[in-house]
Formats: sequence, structure tokens, C-alpha cells
Amino acid sequence: MELEKELKIKIFDRDTHGVRLTEDGKRFCEYARKVTGAVDQLMEAFNQNTMSNKATLHIGVFTFYKLTPLANTISSFFAANANVIGSTRVMDNYQAYDMLNADKLDFAILKLRPYYQRPGFTYEEMDSDNLAVLINSDNPLADRDAFQLEELGGVPLITGDKDSHYYNEMKELYDQNGLDFVVSFSSDDAEIVSEMVASGVGINLVTMTTGRKVNDSRIKCIPIEPPQQIVTYLIYKKGKKPAGAELAFVNYIRNAYSKLH
Repeated sequence: MELEKELKIKIFDRDTHGVRLTEDGKRFCEYARKVTGAVDQLMEAFNQNTMSNKATLHIGVFTFYKLTPLANTISSFFAANANVIGSTRVMDNYQAYDMLNADKLDFAILKLRPYYQRPGFTYEEMDSDNLAVLINSDNPLADRDAFQLEELGGVPLITGDKDSHYYNEMKELYDQNGLDFVVSFSSDDAEIVSEMVASGVGINLVTMTTGRKVNDSRIKCIPIEPPQQIVTYLIYKKGKKPAGAELAFVNYIRNAYSKLH
């Protein structure tokens, strides 16, 4: 594993019973959380200092957003609007809903299955895609053009932290289809998840668009049949009427996604 080589530590213990974090691995994950938190605090402090003369937008985004056109879209919006500053934070859907309700987020751009909408929010559909399997290229199961949904049962899955939106949504997908839900590792960090897949710890379920970006010599992206739809939504509180910088942002996102179709 590349991270283990670079840090010169052993992050995982692997045996016939599965994969477990070593003590160094636990320390690594703890430090990674602290670094992420420190960056968030830095962004919030910077925004507070400049709020007096600039409009500020706080945006929550889905885990793998950097592997999609959304990352460039958000960056180009702020580059083109010098009078607007903002923070973009990767977060679980549940956290995004809580922060929208508490007015700590202005907008969230999230991926979810179509019927997972919550009352009290406005959902603008930006894009639709289908689920795919990310799997280690050397895994015998990688030698196929498509994964039948029923074949996912019992295959070790890398998913979000327990009780996260991603964990619960994937568990429901498995339960609805009578599949054995076996979790091998939990993380909401896109880079760690990719390394886990590349190391053969388990499979991960992502959209086809994301999967094609991750696909390389170590990881294969395979579509799921029958297709399982995932929708990208721009979300904000019900009753909110975007104006000024907020309306400019909404229109910019709408226009960017319309050009993808």
C-alpha cells in the first residue's frame, strides 16, 4: 500500500479473518481527522475576518466531489467573483442537513437515491448517474463487464462510518434485495477509501462518473446491473429565496451542470 510505504508504518493487519487497523493505523486515522478539522477551522477563521467587506458562502459537498466536474465549477465561481469568499467542506448528508438547519451552511451539493429526500428542504436535481463497483484489479471478481446486484452479497464492503447516510443507504439497498451486508472498513475520506480498494481490503460503491476517474492499473470500475440510480442535488432550506451572491452561485451551478448534458 502506497501510504504504508511513504510513512514507513504498517496501517493494517491482514489475515484469513479479514483486515484490522494496527495501533499505528488507529493513530494515523486520528491524526487525519485532526488535520481535516484544523483546515476547516482555518477556513472559518479566514472567512470571519473578511466577512465585513465580502459576501460569504458556506457549501457542503459529497465525499468524492474532487473527482467530478463540481470541484472545478466551484473553484471557477469564486475565481470569477472576487467579491465572494467561501468554504467548501466534504461531509456526510446527515451532517449537511443539520448544518443547513442551523444556518451554518448556505447550500449542500449531495448525492443520494431519489427517494431519500427530507421534508423542509428544496432539492434541485443537477445530475443523475448509476452505481458502480470499485474493486482491486487482481480480485477474481474483477474479471467481468458488469456486477449483478445479487452478486454483491457477502463481498466485503468499504463504506462510510456506521450511522452515516452512506452506510445506512447502502445497508438499505442490500436489505431490500436480501443481500448479506458485510463491512470490511469504514471511512468518509476519499483518498483512504481508494487506497483500501487498491489494497484489496474490499469493494466500494460509487457513481460511474467517479469510478471512471479512480479506475487505474490497481482499481477497476464495474457497472451494477440492473442500474441503481444516484442523483446529485443542490439543496437548501425550504422557503429560502437565493439573492445576490447566493443567486449568482445557484445560477452558476445550474449552468455548469446543464452543459454536461
